Amino acid sequence: MLDANLNGASVRPVAEALAARKVPFIFATGYGDNRDGAPGVPEGFDAPVIRKPYDVTQVAAALAEITGRA
Repeated sequence: MLDANLNGASVRPVAEALAARKVPFIFATGYGDNRDGAPGVPEGFDAPVIRKPYDVTQVAAALAEITGRA
């Protein structure tokens, strides 16, 4: 799970490294539950985005999506 906005620092390099290794990941943000208008969530990745504070159903759905069990 990658925090989409760590005090203004970009998580893009980490996301790129994980994607290159085909390691599934999830973006987390306190700004929104999808990419539309969610500050700091890098575009161009096929990764779910969940909103803080985390809800168990959000986390479960995101895990199911990245593991192919959706």
